[in-house]
Amino acid sequence: VEITQNTPFSVEMAFDYAINTEEKALSWTDVKDIIKVDSKVDVTTVGTYPVTFTYNKLVASVNVKVVPPLPVVQRVNVQEYTLELGHLWSPEMNFQSITMSDGSQLTWENVKDKLLVEGKVDTMTPGVYTIKYTYSGLSAEAKVTVNPLEKLTIQDLQLQEITTYVGKTWTPKNNFVQVLMSDGTILNWQDVERDMKIVGDVDIKKPGTYHVTYYYGDIQRTTSV
Repeated sequence: VEITQNTPFSVEMAFDYAINTEEKALSWTDVKDIIKVDSKVDVTTVGTYPVTFTYNKLVASVNVKVVPPLPVVQRVNVQEYTLELGHLWSPEMNFQSITMSDGSQLTWENVKDKLLVEGKVDTMTPGVYTIKYTYSGLSAEAKVTVNPLEKLTIQDLQLQEITTYVGKTWTPKNNFVQVLMSDGTILNWQDVERDMKIVGDVDIKKPGTYHVTYYYGDIQRTTSV
């Protein structure tokens, strides 16, 4: 006999039947007043306990096993998640774990087939979306934020001063270093030369210092050759 810890136990649970001289099966109700029972089952403590039934010289014993209760769900753990417009999203991204009553944690792989996920996320539309996760009767909600596309701006136009010699070739590319965008992207000369406006002349046939101004978007910088 196996029972869960801290659940009631009676010796009747361990009794099956008795056979009398007429080969008739007798229930516990039929024999409870004439059979002696020795039982020390402790339902508060996990373990195996013998229960002995005695009638005259007939003895029968059975073990009663007290087992810990099966763990139950205590909490559904989720988290907020933010993604950029157009990026992929899946319910796993907001899910953290399921906390059980015995302290164990269930992962996404453990529960994904039985976890109910309600709500939709339109990754092409900026906004805040609510997703509901339900497992074994317990629920939790998580927010998914879809950010709008960041408007890129020019953060900096970086140039350098250079020194060259009479008769050498010079082009605006020589003084150019890079353009830094607001998202951290770095643009090189090939990326910007078509839209870059250059003001100033360099006469490579005459020694001297020449100033050249570069315009890109709403930023201008001046350097010297």
